Amino acid sequence: VQEKNRKIAEKVIEYLMRAGRLYRHRELRNFDSCLYFDNVQKRLLPLTGDEFQSWLADFTGINMSTSIYSFVFDAVKVVALSGLSTPEIVPEKFWCSRGDTIYMSCGDGRIVKIGPGKVTVEDNGVDDVLFASGYTLAPWTPTSPEDPFSSCSLFKDMKLVNGHSLDLLRVWCVSLPANQPSKPPIVLTGPVGGGKTKTAGGIFELFGIYPRITKPEENGEIDFWTSMDAGGLLCLD
Repeated sequence: VQEKNRKIAEKVIEYLMRAGRLYRHRELRNFDSCLYFDNVQKRLLPLTGDEFQSWLADFTGINMSTSIYSFVFDAVKVVALSGLSTPEIVPEKFWCSRGDTIYMSCGDGRIVKIGPGKVTVEDNGVDDVLFASGYTLAPWTPTSPEDPFSSCSLFKDMKLVNGHSLDLLRVWCVSLPANQPSKPPIVLTGPVGGGKTKTAGGIFELFGIYPRITKPEENGEIDFWTSMDAGGLLCLD
């Protein structure tokens, strides 16, 4: 039985390596951080996540409750974490930059590549840029350029202290995907009901990211750093 299980596991791993690629995290080095990239759907999935495990069970026809499934799955994890040929990466979240090029995730399988004078939609993995599934912006397609800070009433009708306040907000938002080493927070001030939270929510919506707005007194320090580590945007209300 052991030899049969080993041969089945070898065949499954052989197929996985043809249909995609296993990765281990460059910094974390544990099973939970190992990943699989699907060459067809262009998605980077965590091995221990429900999506990869359910796909593996469906593809192999092996029920997840059986011992053979556990054997095969454990073998995949060992190869991912300890395999001599397994590459190491730190998966990107939401957006990143390489030199003068900005990469913005477009759903789990696509990337919008923004370079000097050129915008293209590419597969996830272009230029070795890989965004982890679940840490991506909502899908979008290039269209005619339009400044939302001039066309959207939420921004253009804001009550501002001086004439350049909207320009500061615009520059802050536009610079986020460039992943500057220093990321100063932006503070929205005003009376209760003045639209501060709505404006913050509008920035999330502009990027196509799920709003993460929390009140500092509701969560402890651990929750704060967990939210910060999730990437993208965090609003403390």
